[in-house]
Amino acid sequence: PTKSLDHFVAWVVGTGFALLNLGSRAKGLHDLSNDLGRYAAICETLQAMIATIEASSGSPESDGDSDNSQDSSPDDWGQAIADRPLLRWNAIVQSCLNDSLSLEDRAKYEGHLRDAMKVAPHVDKRWAVCGLVRLGTDDAIKAILYQALQHVDGEFVAHTIKQLLRSSHRRAQQALIRSVGRNTIADELKLTILDEISLDNAQELLAELKTLEILRLPAHIDDAIRDAIGRVASAVGELRNPAPQNDEDLRRRSLVSADVDGTIKSLLPDMDSLSVDVRSALRTAEMILVQSKDWGSEGVDLSPIVNMHCKAVELVLRETFEGMTDAIIRRGELSRKLDILGYARPIPEKMQIFEDYLAQLPIVRSIPYFSKFKLRKMLRAICLYRPGKRFTLDGPKAFALLFLVGSRRECPFGLDQTIPLAFKHDHELFEFIKIVHSLQDSRNRAVHEGLTWEAQDEIDSLRSQAYQIISVCIGFSKEMKKRGSRHPSGLVGMGA
Repeated sequence: PTKSLDHFVAWVVGTGFALLNLGSRAKGLHDLSNDLGRYAAICETLQAMIATIEASSGSPESDGDSDNSQDSSPDDWGQAIADRPLLRWNAIVQSCLNDSLSLEDRAKYEGHLRDAMKVAPHVDKRWAVCGLVRLGTDDAIKAILYQALQHVDGEFVAHTIKQLLRSSHRRAQQALIRSVGRNTIADELKLTILDEISLDNAQELLAELKTLEILRLPAHIDDAIRDAIGRVASAVGELRNPAPQNDEDLRRRSLVSADVDGTIKSLLPDMDSLSVDVRSALRTAEMILVQSKDWGSEGVDLSPIVNMHCKAVELVLRETFEGMTDAIIRRGELSRKLDILGYARPIPEKMQIFEDYLAQLPIVRSIPYFSKFKLRKMLRAICLYRPGKRFTLDGPKAFALLFLVGSRRECPFGLDQTIPLAFKHDHELFEFIKIVHSLQDSRNRAVHEGLTWEAQDEIDSLRSQAYQIISVCIGFSKEMKKRGSRHPSGLVGMGA
């Protein structure tokens, strides 16, 4: 049976690593030699079992019966991925300990480890990360960046970062430097990244580090970034502090930078608490706005300003709420309640009743182009979610609709406070939902139709909406840190 094989493989692997560790300290001992001999015989048996499984037709470690359907999960394209512990642990052992694998074997083991990142138990995934880092292919690193580095478990992310520090892959090193700007990464881990990252891709690292240098991070992080820049710059033969072309260029560059940051801070006093990516998006929007003023009413499309503000809002929503919403969706609590409302089977009449009720709520009914189609599509996706299948909320509007469904204080359908946001009153929640929903609608219209200076009032209004949303999210984030919880309960009002 699969479970007994799992225990057997775990014992074999654990024994092997223990013997290897002991052998490095006490080589030549007679008893150790006997133990290694017995272990080699066990490994030969294990390899014979693996060869038999791989030679069998269809899906490995499956007897073809439908009884094993609970051990399989659908991947992103709806195909079943079987949980195969025997092949998984063989791939882990081979990729971690065998340095003479053929290209064919490397590709085979990489496929097993990439599947393991979707369906394996949590502890196994840590070993799978080790194996994928050792293999070091583009697809292996991509699997780690998508399935592990973005995980909601902080300890797992820390383990992933420590493993990626051993990699010389360009994408892995760029991702590590960018993670220094993430608020969810501990300062100690950020300092470890800056101190221990290898210099195999010095040019790319220097560009990423210089991006971090212009941001306002805590002083000790800034000092570590400057030290890293000096170390990397020396590796590529570049002076640490190159002289500007002339004083006028330097003065103009400093003036523009100060103007942009000053404008953002006047609208968002807590700007320094935002992540690197959010601040970059806001700066980009302000830079476009400043530069476009010289063109007056001539043909300059200002829709990128709205696009950048919408991007900043989406990033803040993800950083603030994605951990909480992801945990609620994974537990299945919300999907069970939605099943009663007809979204799992589906039952159109029951779904229509619920959607009509939401669309007629105060303030919500005043939202232009309120999307019941997107609402149904999202709720159906939540009900169909299974472990191993990727699910993400698509844009700010998706977050707004999810909060409308599960964050109200009063709900005759039993969904009240499923996602606790703790606004004082439901009408404050509805106002927040309205501006988030409207911002994305305005962004979509601006991108397709364009904006000129004739619509300056609309640009100012959309910018004000974006900063208001970000300000509320910062309030939630502060409250969560204060309470040491993933649930942003306790925030009061839109003015927080």
